[in-house]
Amino acid sequence: MLTVSLLLTLISLSDAAQTCSSRLRGNSNDGVYYLTTAKGKVNVCCDMHTDKGGWTQLYNCIREGGTNPVLVPDVAPLSLYLNSHTTVESMGYTHDLIREDRFERTSASHSRKVHFKTAEPHIIHTAYSGKKKNHPSYWSDGFIPLSDHTAYLPESTNHAYNSGAFLEFPFR
Repeated sequence: MLTVSLLLTLISLSDAAQTCSSRLRGNSNDGVYYLTTAKGKVNVCCDMHTDKGGWTQLYNCIREGGTNPVLVPDVAPLSLYLNSHTTVESMGYTHDLIREDRFERTSASHSRKVHFKTAEPHIIHTAYSGKKKNHPSYWSDGFIPLSDHTAYLPESTNHAYNSGAFLEFPFR
C-alpha cells in the first residue's frame, strides 16, 4: 500500500521583523513571499489562512510507501513537493520573534490528521536552532488542537525521540 505522509512545521512570528505575519492582510494569499531578514532577502512559503494566518513554513517531507527521501538542508520549502527544511536561526530571525509552532501530518494509510500548535519553550527552541531536547510532556501538555485535528497524538504521546530535531517525526 502506498503511504504518503506530510509533515509541515510552520511558525508564527511577531510583527517586529518582516515575516509572514507582518505581510498578513485581510486578502493575503498563501504562497511564496520575499521577506527581508538580518541575512538579507529570503523566499518563504506563507500560509495566510490556517488559524488566522501568518505562518512561515520551515519543514516539509513527503514519504511514499516506506521511502526515506533526502531533505535539502537549510532551504525553506517553497512548495508542498520540495523535501527541505530550515531553522528560524538560519533564516536570520531572532529567537524572541517566535510565538508558536504548528504541526500538521497526514497519511494515506488512515484518515486521522495530526494538526496542532504549541508555544512549549523546548519545541520553540528546536524550531529556532534545530537542536532538540525532547520529552513526551513537551508534546502532550499545552498543545492546542486545530479544527481538523482528529489524531490521538500528541495527547497520547508516550515516547519522544531525541535525535534529528524535526527531521523525523518527533514523538509517538
